[in-house]
Amino acid sequence: MKEVTQELLDFAMQTKFEDLPATVIHESKRIILDSIAVALAGLSIDKGKIMVNLARRLGGPPEASILGTGDRLSCANAALANGELMHAMEYDNIMYPLTHVTPFVLAAPLAVAESLRSSGKELILATALAHEIPTRVAMGMDGWRSYIAEGPDAGKFVSSAFERPVVMGYGMNMFGGTVGAGRLLGLDRNQMANDLGIAGYIAPVPTSGKWGRTRKVGMAKFAPPGWMSHAEVTAAFLAEMGYTGDQTVLDGEHGFWRFSGSTAWNPDEVTRKLGEEWRFPNGTWYKKYPSGGIIHGALSCFNKIIEQNNLLPEDIDEVAVWPEHPHSIEMERFRAKEIDSEIDAQFNTAYEVAAIAYRIPFDRWQNLDTIRNPRIKQFMQKVNSYIHPQFSKAAGERKLLYRVARVEVKAKGKTFAEEGIWYKGRLFPDENFPKESQQTDEELISKFRFHAAQILTSRQVDKVPQAILHLEEVGNTAELLQMVTRH
Repeated sequence: MKEVTQELLDFAMQTKFEDLPATVIHESKRIILDSIAVALAGLSIDKGKIMVNLARRLGGPPEASILGTGDRLSCANAALANGELMHAMEYDNIMYPLTHVTPFVLAAPLAVAESLRSSGKELILATALAHEIPTRVAMGMDGWRSYIAEGPDAGKFVSSAFERPVVMGYGMNMFGGTVGAGRLLGLDRNQMANDLGIAGYIAPVPTSGKWGRTRKVGMAKFAPPGWMSHAEVTAAFLAEMGYTGDQTVLDGEHGFWRFSGSTAWNPDEVTRKLGEEWRFPNGTWYKKYPSGGIIHGALSCFNKIIEQNNLLPEDIDEVAVWPEHPHSIEMERFRAKEIDSEIDAQFNTAYEVAAIAYRIPFDRWQNLDTIRNPRIKQFMQKVNSYIHPQFSKAAGERKLLYRVARVEVKAKGKTFAEEGIWYKGRLFPDENFPKESQQTDEELISKFRFHAAQILTSRQVDKVPQAILHLEEVGNTAELLQMVTRH
């Protein structure tokens, strides 16, 4: 019986574009479209600007582009900038169970594909592999959270970020981005095995637990997607050049799962129906708001209330919010009433409610002028958050995906309320979620057009989405990516 590393290696080496289900091809293209949109948006804030400037400083041969700019740098440095841009505004798509995957795994194959002038089919395959592999590795590790069903603490939701001495992080994404880059480079089986081994050893330490406990952690947030993307390119190039790695990196009692902080390892879950059933398309949803995903339901409820009732900020006396996840109460960054940075703005419930109340365009949500606006600061004091009582009930019934959000707004002498378990953009692998919750292709195109219009020409804005949604027909991805640069 093969070990996990070897089975994933077989999958990475043997899968061809023709093996990909239509749903995998389609979702891979949607991921690329959305990621370019949010990367262009990321150019507007310091987190993105600083990494772009660093990539420029590091330079290198003109192999690949920084999205939205006219810069062409080495593959590794272009990936450094683009990975950071994709996650700069907390606007990237979400995947079950890992949460954030794309900014950590797409920038490396994107840069390598451009440098090699790979076909659209090759980029789609690399993108699919880059997302499927870390998703499966994550399913073999513990979920870092549990629900207490019995005893004096019955009904309590427990997370390693707050309750247990367990670490958590995004290091497993390294296996995705570097495999995607490796396939594009045409690594042979031995080189790809070394690629995986190198990637596992240079993966970052798990920092999400610290992030969950500390309000002010800086621009790196819970993991550094730019640096990981740079490292993925580095691992693939090293393997191509003959540098060797641990070809059993995922296996045994001392494998990656252990040294990355998981308390359990279920290798059968990683490899079950590998290549037959693809995991990542079913758990992918796209953000409507540039903010932490665990409050999107509440933001949607609030937006619906004020739009349906034509409420202006001055009409509103109080806003009570029951977000869909208790983390948004447990973490101070979500419930603080004072913020002073773009990163604060991404995770603050009161601030984001205020931004919606004032109808602030998404591209200005993290603008320092908006953050410092006295009217926004004053409105934030009207917003209070509470843990929804139905969350524990749903958790106890093993229905953790049914995250109920509720908002009550006191205005004009009335109380307006809205509650729901789903909202636009959210789609988890559950047949009971309505299909209309998924963002359509047209909605993703609109998101791209809005952010691209700030940077690209109208011709580029018109052509790029259709080119990406027909990516399998593109013979040279370098020409496509050059359409997403400022001329």
